[in-house]
Amino acid sequence: MKKKLTHILLIDDDPATNFINKKAIERLGCAEFTHITVNGKEAIDLLNKIRIDRFPEMILIDINMPIMNGWQFVEKYKTLFSKEKPASKLIILSTSQNPDDKEKSKSLELVDGFENKPLTPIKLAKILKKHFPNLQEFV
Repeated sequence: MKKKLTHILLIDDDPATNFINKKAIERLGCAEFTHITVNGKEAIDLLNKIRIDRFPEMILIDINMPIMNGWQFVEKYKTLFSKEKPASKLIILSTSQNPDDKEKSKSLELVDGFENKPLTPIKLAKILKKHFPNLQEFV
């Protein structure tokens, strides 16, 4: 049984949210490395440079960001990485209360989940249990 993920990528334009999300990951101790980008384009640029053995197992994506939003990121990710790189779990992490956003996330083949912010250790533990059943349980 694997003890923790190697890499998680956070994509959010809000520094406070990135701080909170990173602290939840650190508190849970569920990843060796956490990468932070502030928009979809920066995330795509980072993913283009990452070696396969460092490709994130999970990507947490905000929807509303400048330059490239979360939906645009998912489409670009699908084009560039869905066939040649290891599969990442793509989780939308948003403050959106719009039911259309949740439905859209369900309609996109590559999106594995939709969660509302803020990310907490308890919420993160549930995400990990659902999407990484061979990972040790975090409480």
